[in-house]
Amino acid sequence: MTQAASYDSEGWQERAKDWIDRSARFEEQVRPLTDAMLAASGLQPGYRVLELACGPGGMISNVAQSILPDGELVATDISEAMVAGAAAVVEAEGLGNVETRTMGIDWLDSPAAVADRILCRFGYMFAVDPESALHEARRVLKPGGRLIAATWDLPEVNAYGVVPNRALEMAGLGKVPVVGDRGMFRLGSADDLKELAFSAGFIEAAVTPVPLSFEFESLEDLLEWVCGMSQTVETALRTAGPEGQIAFDQAMTELVVPYSNSSGGISLPGVALLLTAEA
Repeated sequence: MTQAASYDSEGWQERAKDWIDRSARFEEQVRPLTDAMLAASGLQPGYRVLELACGPGGMISNVAQSILPDGELVATDISEAMVAGAAAVVEAEGLGNVETRTMGIDWLDSPAAVADRILCRFGYMFAVDPESALHEARRVLKPGGRLIAATWDLPEVNAYGVVPNRALEMAGLGKVPVVGDRGMFRLGSADDLKELAFSAGFIEAAVTPVPLSFEFESLEDLLEWVCGMSQTVETALRTAGPEGQIAFDQAMTELVVPYSNSSGGISLPGVALLLTAEA
C-alpha cells in the first residue's frame, strides 16, 4: 500500500495547478451546492465575510458582488499557490473589496467577533481538529453571525468519491475511506456534523443534503479528472509505477459500468451536506 496523501499545505500546494486549471469545470459540477450556500448565507451590502479553504477562488466573485458597495471579503487558503490563483481571479475581475490571504482553518489569524458570515466549501473535513476549527469560526463571527459550510455526505451516496477509492483498493493501492478518516468523508454523518457545531458553541445548526452529479464524456475524461483532482489517487499512482496505473485503470473500467450510458458518457452521483450554524 502506498503512502497516504498529505492534506496539509504541502499536499494542496502540489495539487494547486491542477485545481486552478480545472476550476471552471469544477464550479459547473458543484453549482447547485454553491447556489445553496449563497442562498443560505443571506449576504447583504456591507457585510464582512471570511471565506476559508477558498481554493482557486471559484466563489469569490459571487460573494464579493453580493456585499457591494462597502462590504469586504477576505478569501483564504492554506496553500500559497491556491491563494495566488484566487488573487488572479480578484485582479481579472477588478474586485476591489476582496483581500486574499494564506491561512489554514484550524487557527484563524483574526480578532474575535469581526465577521458577519464565514463560508467554507469542502474544507473542514481536512482540518487537523474539526471541532477546534469550528470553535475558531465561532470566535471570529459576530454575535448573530452565521457559518455556512459544506462537507460530503456518507460514502454510500457518493459514487463520485467512492469509485476512485474502490479502484485503488482493487488495485492494492489504497482503501475506501470511512466516516471519521481525515479526508473526503470525515464529516459524513449529518447528525454528527450538527452536534459538532453545537459543541463548538453555535446556538443553532441545521444540515441539509444537496444532490450533485459529476458528468464525464468518457472513461478517459474521468481518469484525467481524477488523477488531477484527487490527492489520494495521485499520491498512490505516483509511487505505484506503470503496473499500478494499469490495475487502477482496469478497476475503474469495471466500476463505472453502472454509471455509464450507451455513448460512453459517465455520470457519478454525489451528495454534499450543507451546514448552517448561528453564532
